[in-house]
Amino acid sequence: MVIGDKYELIKELGAGGMGEVLLCKVRDSAHDAPPVVLKRVLKSKKSDQDVVAKFADEAQLMSRLSHPNIVQTIEYFEDADTLYLVLEHVHGEELSQLAWSFARLRFQPGPDWQMAFEEHALRCAFRFNLLHISKTFFAFSRFRDPMAPDLWLALQRRARALAVRGSDLVASVFTNMVKTRLRADPVLVKELAGLLARDLEAVCRSRDTMAASNFLWALTQVPRGADLAAEQWAQIDGAFEGTGVLESMRDQELCISLWAFARLGQLPSPGLLRQFEACVLDRVGSLSATDLVTVVHAYATLEHAPSPELLEALERGVGRQTRKLSPRQVANVLWGWAKLGHQPRRQALESLSARALETLGKFSGQNLSNTAWAFVSVRQMDEVLIATLARAAERRLTDFDQQNLANVAWAFATMVRCDE
Repeated sequence: MVIGDKYELIKELGAGGMGEVLLCKVRDSAHDAPPVVLKRVLKSKKSDQDVVAKFADEAQLMSRLSHPNIVQTIEYFEDADTLYLVLEHVHGEELSQLAWSFARLRFQPGPDWQMAFEEHALRCAFRFNLLHISKTFFAFSRFRDPMAPDLWLALQRRARALAVRGSDLVASVFTNMVKTRLRADPVLVKELAGLLARDLEAVCRSRDTMAASNFLWALTQVPRGADLAAEQWAQIDGAFEGTGVLESMRDQELCISLWAFARLGQLPSPGLLRQFEACVLDRVGSLSATDLVTVVHAYATLEHAPSPELLEALERGVGRQTRKLSPRQVANVLWGWAKLGHQPRRQALESLSARALETLGKFSGQNLSNTAWAFVSVRQMDEVLIATLARAAERRLTDFDQQNLANVAWAFATMVRCDE
């Protein structure tokens, strides 16, 4: 497209209420000649004499200014359709991209920079697209200071207006919005989650595995899983099962997806459960200690025991990496075995007992009660371990809630009966 017989359109840079901004190349210029920017009044505003007058005043004023820190005006012209202002093109990052880059580098901007960013973003929030919104949410999920309430509200409104049109970026916006740790509008959360449930099959077919697993994770972070209806969960289940996306997932994405179903209290369909089991069994040798514990904990939370083959493979995997387990992971894997009714081999239990003894001083009240309950449930009642657990429990009594106290009381009562 040629404008004014002199400029060839490269792309549109943006648009506002009065006009739009275009990136153009000067015709017949050298290959490495810099592009220029054309600012033109929208055709719908051409008949508005006040707009035309303001545009002409801007052109005349800017043409008189010359300074290294001011964008230079090249010319001003009009044709039968509209008015044009030709400006020097100054390359730079979009503000949301700059904030995103800071966040990726774990750089914490100063309060003055953040305030200036928020003020500018608020002025142009109506022009943000979903990518701008997603990057801004991500940035503030990493920044030390939370987003200003008025900007937070403006970006939520803009996200709602854009998301209803459909986009593969809705998953990214939803996930990064949740990561900000700010309280989002419950209606918006429900709407975005519903849109994603509807469109998740397309996301899975495109093999955007991060978006798919992040969506499930984000649902675990909002109240009641965004109150999705049964038919919406059926859409999510069907998208995962029908596309075979699990096979393309990274190890962590696969394990987090299974854990998310468990955390949300949604037992996957038999077909999807088989896919999860096949994928985990195929990769169990490469899973990290965290991934292995996540899988055990997920199956236990779902109250669904996988095949004996997978349970034994998980036990061997945990056994190889017992030394890497944190106190919480020791408690979770023991709790998981007990809930699933799985009796680990003696060597595996002794290894977990030794790790528990090493890290017992760092156990929380809940970890301690779960561990005591689990050891009794799987019939691992070593005298040294029992005595150490008892001393630790005595020191932590004030940390226990009612369930923790019940677990510990039952565990020690059972141990006493077994000794007798």
